[in-house]
Amino acid sequence: MKLQDVEDKLPSRISRRTIVKGAAWTTPVIVLATAAPAAAASRIAEVNAAMTAEKNAEGKFGGKNVTFTVPFHNAGDLTARVEVLSMSLAGTTLTGIAGIPDAFDVAGGATVTKTYVWLYGDNASNGTYTLSYKVGTTSLSATVTV
Repeated sequence: MKLQDVEDKLPSRISRRTIVKGAAWTTPVIVLATAAPAAAASRIAEVNAAMTAEKNAEGKFGGKNVTFTVPFHNAGDLTARVEVLSMSLAGTTLTGIAGIPDAFDVAGGATVTKTYVWLYGDNASNGTYTLSYKVGTTSLSATVTV
């Protein structure tokens, strides 16, 4: 077989119609490839906490306490790791709160309710209590006034 025979069997040029057909098949693949990362990036973990408190000042010598109830709700669709760091009253960090520090997971769309109890021997001030927590690297807080 001669080179001329091979050249005679090849098309002399590619038509515009052939190029358009090829482009029609490749374009959807490109669109899907760029759309997938955007959809993946929209998945989030969004945890919010609402805190309530009940003060029991009736007891003497160790019977006094403040009980904090904190529902942590994840409105996102990814599981979030929550780290409860501290509780403070008017800017002063409280010590001896049962359950703090704490760490747990909250599934997407779920709520995990935690209870923390502060036993105190003297008088506990009425005021604003602040719970400090982190979700991933984001620092957050919840407050309640007693």
